[in-house]
Amino acid sequence: MKISGSVYACVRPERVKLSNTNEFNKFEGRVVELFRERIGFRTIININNIEFTALVESKPAKGDVVTITIPEDSVYVIPA
Repeated sequence: MKISGSVYACVRPERVKLSNTNEFNKFEGRVVELFRERIGFRTIININNIEFTALVESKPAKGDVVTITIPEDSVYVIPA
């Protein structure tokens, strides 16, 4: 499907991974907030003033610089 104009890009938080591998869709950012969840930590990461949410098992510290990867099949594009 081809979409033109403004769109929203959505990614489920459990699909965003903290990683240092050489994968595509790899971005570096800073941890700005952490919230304890039942199965880990909801981690808010600021990348170029865009906030990404990741659900992770290990707890990074607020202010840590981390690398995230987003599998290309987990990005959903919705017309605005």
